[in-house]
Amino acid sequence: MNTAPQTCAKAVNGLMVLVEDALQAIRLAQSKPILDKIKDWLDEKVAKVLPKSPLGEAIAYALRLWPKLTTFLEDGHVEIDNNKAENAIRPFVIGRKGWMFSGSPRGARASATLYFLVETAKANKLERLAGRG
Repeated sequence: MNTAPQTCAKAVNGLMVLVEDALQAIRLAQSKPILDKIKDWLDEKVAKVLPKSPLGEAIAYALRLWPKLTTFLEDGHVEIDNNKAENAIRPFVIGRKGWMFSGSPRGARASATLYFLVETAKANKLERLAGRG
């Protein structure tokens, strides 16, 4: 017998599969034709441009990474960009210079631990002041 949370979890998982399938279909319908045109252009130009020129290197780079670029077309749960990761590390990158002056290795470890806890809480949508009266 399923409990209410188990039933709810199954329903949410089922919805997620539907959303991912719909997202994949939209990507195939809208993004794939654009990417196909870009790929055709790259394939056409790669033979006409000097390989060591800036454009030739850019084309070679794009073609080398093409399978990774198009991964989002194959699976609806794959993000189209890495904005979440970029936003998660931004505070660390900004604070990096300030943390050089932690005073000691112990201070640096304490700062890193605190940063880890805060960022983990933010990633899990925990409220900073929850539970305070």
